[in-house]
Amino acid sequence: MKTQEVKTAPRKIDAVNVVWRSHAASILRKVCPSLADKDVNLGRLSFSEKNYNRIHGYVVFYALVARANLSLRQRFALWLKGNKQDDFLVIVKAFKNEKNTPRKAIVLPFEALSSEMNYLPNNTFRAVVNTEWRYAVRGDDCEILTEYYYQQEKREQK
Repeated sequence: MKTQEVKTAPRKIDAVNVVWRSHAASILRKVCPSLADKDVNLGRLSFSEKNYNRIHGYVVFYALVARANLSLRQRFALWLKGNKQDDFLVIVKAFKNEKNTPRKAIVLPFEALSSEMNYLPNNTFRAVVNTEWRYAVRGDDCEILTEYYYQQEKREQK
């Protein structure tokens, strides 16, 4: 049996295709500096308002944060918009889009959330043209990879 080496996230963040929880957390920390990697979840969120179609139904990394934990710049931006809520979702999309634009953190009011489908580590889900993906644990981090590649990795470890 081969000794198993723990795969770790690359140091350079691919801001187009965010597949590591630690990379998503580093993007989310730009608007919420106190956010820990373990506070970041993976899931599919649905919103009651049509204003949030750019996120509705996509697989995203997200965290629930209080207004006080947001950066001063972000709190000021919310104040300018007249946003009075206390709890917010900080979100970054996991998969790249057609334009390959770098991912940025999006702040949305928690009240707009209508449903949540959370993907736990070591679970599978379907996304991007019905491909099966695995949210695999990698040491103290997690990575999204295709189920095919994950099973191939498992076979090679034996």
